[in-house]
Amino acid sequence: MRSALAYIALPAIFAQQAVAAPTVGLPAHGSKNVHWVDIWATIPQLTEVGNLPPAPYTQPDYVFVDSTVRATFQVSIPGKTIRLRFTNVFGATDLPIDAVTIALPDGPAGTRTIHTQTLQKVTFSGKISIIIPNGAQVVSDPIHFEVKARQDIAVTSLTQGAASRVAPRIAGGNRVLHDGLGPNVHGRIDRDVLAQPNVKYAMIYEGINDIGTGNSTTSVAEQLETSDRLIWAYQKMAERIHAAGIKVFIATITPCNHPANQFQPVWDVEREKTRQRVNKWIRENKVFDAVLDFDEVLRDPEHPNVTQERYNFDDFLHPRVEGYHALANSNPLSIFS
Repeated sequence: MRSALAYIALPAIFAQQAVAAPTVGLPAHGSKNVHWVDIWATIPQLTEVGNLPPAPYTQPDYVFVDSTVRATFQVSIPGKTIRLRFTNVFGATDLPIDAVTIALPDGPAGTRTIHTQTLQKVTFSGKISIIIPNGAQVVSDPIHFEVKARQDIAVTSLTQGAASRVAPRIAGGNRVLHDGLGPNVHGRIDRDVLAQPNVKYAMIYEGINDIGTGNSTTSVAEQLETSDRLIWAYQKMAERIHAAGIKVFIATITPCNHPANQFQPVWDVEREKTRQRVNKWIRENKVFDAVLDFDEVLRDPEHPNVTQERYNFDDFLHPRVEGYHALANSNPLSIFS
């Protein structure tokens, strides 16, 4: 049996750009039976102005100047040794971090208080501070900090500049065919799938933003081209991931219309036809190792272009927690055998 150490990737913000760490596993202790695995991570992406902190935390050229930022994360699996990874991949300038600590929070996720007896300093090659160049990432020294599965931890960072329960590579507004707040999916495969240690399975759940946002229009010709290009892109992604010996699943695109045809900027009759064409191909394809029919799980049986109310977050585009539970519970464990 392989034993496993773990690390958690920590997000930061600098100069109006979010810099959330990608996760790249590293060997540890020189033993082939010990390796680093993700226990929490998030995807690096640019931050829109509307998502930046309010004044006085945001200034014309800086975010979180001379600030201490504390974030809580729920780890996925237990471990006895942790490393933190920081990235400045989208930063325009250096990201100085004066000090970092880790502790157990004294309360639910998001609480500002900690159990002080669990507090530990985090170091980088023995030093408590570090400057991360723009476009670079760093990893902390190993920290003996035992955690349980689904336990919250609190990471606190002091900066002079800026500053999910699993390890998802989900980028808000992400697209397959064009860049958005970060690289398109094709541009992320190497970093977010192929570069990960001991990956056995990957899942692609993409497409709605290509159909309904960005460069997409509602013309019949363009929507036909979008569906053709999405299907081609899915096939190419499957080929690349299969070439690395990884099984890859694909999920159908979920509904995005409002009930009673209320205004929804993503939805349109032609865009809905594109979603249905793409989903038909996904359900019938022989390229992927399994199909997860998220559309069938979330849609209203009487109004199939609308998400069921009980699963809707607030915009009939994104699921609420109950929706994600339903999606997870719909996946047969046999796909992992």
